[in-house]
Amino acid sequence: MTTNCEQITHCSCPALRQIFHCHGKCKYGDQGLIACPGPYYYELETILYFTMMNNIEKIYDNIWLLRIPQPYYEPVNVYLIKGPSHTLIDSGHYFSTDILGKMLKKCHVDLDQVERVLCTHPHVDHVGGYVRLAAAGLNHRTRLALHAQVAEHSDYWSTIHIRVHDLLSTMRQEVSAFYHDFSFQQTKEFGQRCFPLEGQLPLAQKLFQGQHLQAGPYQLEVIETPGHNPYHVCFLNEKEGLLFSGDVMLREGTSIIEAMGDSHTAYLTSLDELEELHVQLVLPAHGRSYDSAQIAVKIARRLYYYLENSILRVLDKPRTAYEIARLVFGQHLVDIEYAFIGYARIKSYLNKLAQLGTIVCETNQNIEIPPLYRKT
Repeated sequence: MTTNCEQITHCSCPALRQIFHCHGKCKYGDQGLIACPGPYYYELETILYFTMMNNIEKIYDNIWLLRIPQPYYEPVNVYLIKGPSHTLIDSGHYFSTDILGKMLKKCHVDLDQVERVLCTHPHVDHVGGYVRLAAAGLNHRTRLALHAQVAEHSDYWSTIHIRVHDLLSTMRQEVSAFYHDFSFQQTKEFGQRCFPLEGQLPLAQKLFQGQHLQAGPYQLEVIETPGHNPYHVCFLNEKEGLLFSGDVMLREGTSIIEAMGDSHTAYLTSLDELEELHVQLVLPAHGRSYDSAQIAVKIARRLYYYLENSILRVLDKPRTAYEIARLVFGQHLVDIEYAFIGYARIKSYLNKLAQLGTIVCETNQNIEIPPLYRKT
């Protein structure tokens, strides 16, 4: 199948048109990668083969990087480790399973030949692919391995849905008070679209700190790294100096959303511990790799405190959380998907700064008026 710019120009998805007119270098893609931000997602199928080989890369002996497009955000890096029984590190988004299967075939692997998915954390773009396959009964052989405590949290997704609903409700209140950016229907549809999982995770293997697993020719050690998610883990191969780091160290910053169970304190502690590792290749779940844990941690810390300082800089007068998010993230909040994550991240930082006494939260007796934040 061939595709050209003329075909993309007439595609109904503005993101896809933008990608090909700027040669893949825009906010929805990186070097030809695609992450379609809206209801046009399934039009990715029409140009999948046009970019297929750009999304597959052999990065080490028996290790393949599959950049899996997903709705709304940048692609997920799924790692295929080949061996007598194949292993995946993460499984991509709930809505990306068809693309995952086609990419595996390009690596001469069928989905049914994957024995195990080692999941860094239970977010929809990491565990969702496996959950959808399991629900469809398409992959009876493959086992899912997740942090042991997820198994004890049988109502995990129900809890997440409640927290997302509460955050969206709060954001809607602030938006309607000052702006008209998003309608009730838009935010409701977003919650249903981006958090489609429910029920208990089909967990087959529990992961815990210090556990050793065999993945193809590599022995991996489980390292607990909470912060971005309370159940986040990394996988270390000490012999080759490889670290599969999930979302804990990303080049565009790691989101910490306390309302979703994340923790600023735990995140910074995880960075301290990862900095002590002697690795020569850090393989994150989004974006490009790093040459060492020290470089990755340095960038992660810098981005973490940059966002904190950006919040303090715009507090020249009392502002609402959404107003702060608009000032800090600017044009990136034009889509509801980015607005929700941006707003939730800002709220989390504001709570932390209020606890430290750096800022004060002023509430109004009228519950329809959102709280204001100011410096102390």
